[in-house]
Amino acid sequence: MQRPAAEAVVRVSRKLRQMGYGLLVHDAYRPWRHTAATLMADAGADAFALASIFGWSDVRKALPLYSCDDEAKRRAVENLVKSNRVK
Repeated sequence: MQRPAAEAVVRVSRKLRQMGYGLLVHDAYRPWRHTAATLMADAGADAFALASIFGWSDVRKALPLYSCDDEAKRRAVENLVKSNRVK
């Protein structure tokens, strides 16, 4: 949230408090761009592809989109074995 919007929320909250009400704010903003990148990562896009698609100069920006659970580790090992590069 940008400063002018935050200041407006504070003003409204103070006025509501004088009337016996409160203001509850939920921060649920998530840009579609981030959602799209997450969906692509979940579908198997690699970090370099995402960086190229979204115009990120640093591939590390894509890394928070990935998780590494036990299933992902198992698949990585299986794919290496299937590649016939490891016996």
